[in-house]
Amino acid sequence: YYTACMDEGTIQSKGTASVKPVLDRIAAIKDRAAFTDAMIELYREGFNPLFRFGPSPDAKNSKLMIGDLDQGGMGLPDRDYYLKTDEKSVELRRQYVAHVQKMFELIGVPAAEAARRAQAVMEIETELAKGALDRVARRDPSKLYHIMTLRELESSSPSFGWAKFFPGIGTKIQRLNVDVPDFVKSVEAVVSKTSVEDLKAYLTWNVLHEASAVMPAAFEEETFNFFRKTLQGAKEMRPRWKRCVDLTDRQLPDALGRRFVETTLGEEGMRRTHAMVGEIEKAMADDLRSLDWMTAKTKQQAELKLHGVLNKIGTVEKWQTYDTVTIARDDAFGNSERAGRYEVHRQLAKIGKPVDKKEWEMSQPTVNAY
Repeated sequence: YYTACMDEGTIQSKGTASVKPVLDRIAAIKDRAAFTDAMIELYREGFNPLFRFGPSPDAKNSKLMIGDLDQGGMGLPDRDYYLKTDEKSVELRRQYVAHVQKMFELIGVPAAEAARRAQAVMEIETELAKGALDRVARRDPSKLYHIMTLRELESSSPSFGWAKFFPGIGTKIQRLNVDVPDFVKSVEAVVSKTSVEDLKAYLTWNVLHEASAVMPAAFEEETFNFFRKTLQGAKEMRPRWKRCVDLTDRQLPDALGRRFVETTLGEEGMRRTHAMVGEIEKAMADDLRSLDWMTAKTKQQAELKLHGVLNKIGTVEKWQTYDTVTIARDDAFGNSERAGRYEVHRQLAKIGKPVDKKEWEMSQPTVNAY
């Protein structure tokens, strides 16, 4: 996977041939029913146009994983980028539209038509932003918890084929959490009022944007110029090997993590670390018992809490093997697409099942903590 990512020569020589089958499917859309079909395929491949959907612990029953439908589908970092009227925001939006136009031009769309499509993308994303919650509102958990039945979801957005979408991506849904009901109304407005041609332009943009890291250099450079340079002030692109390490880590975390642990920690390191943590927990338990300012009942509860801590040391109990993922030495885009399909399938399989507290939420080489 890493070597295919590093092989810039092969990526360049293939041009847009690797992504062409995906773009051709979008180009073949004739009506809104076919738009739903295209959305199904894109979600199965790991793309996220219009909204985000996946598994999440039920906030009021944290032992169970449920389907979670959340706002998304906007290329700019936050809804306020679309709605603020100050001079800086207006200028950023102008530069964003110019960037989207350039991405269309890179796949051979004439400048005038690319400009029209870019403006359509902006209008769709602005409509989505109108129904999205701002960052402050999203800090309130009660504003992100709205259990709906599938029928209720269909009633709030009848123009999108929800009953077809969920089984199409591989999950059965009768009830789910809809984080932002007003956002679903924005999705309805987009699907019902936007022309099929503009919906196709929007899906095409999503594919180009999300796949740019494994496409020819011009796509990656154009993406960097707007998202990292203009938005974040970066001076230059990180070395390719670092970008390919990140992609490998993100899409095949257990394959990389397993080798990383074998090379660094090893069995002896695991044994020592488990013993160390055991001694720390024993010392904490001794401290709790000796405290003179806690009642016996409080000490008992504190010990329950101490022993309730789940230790995640070194490795997961069961590694993902990726046996069903085909990785080709000369197919960076295809590798990413196939790894994406695997992960989407794995994630959706969690819905309706108990929460797995033993699962890692980051790869073993990741420098972080939670």
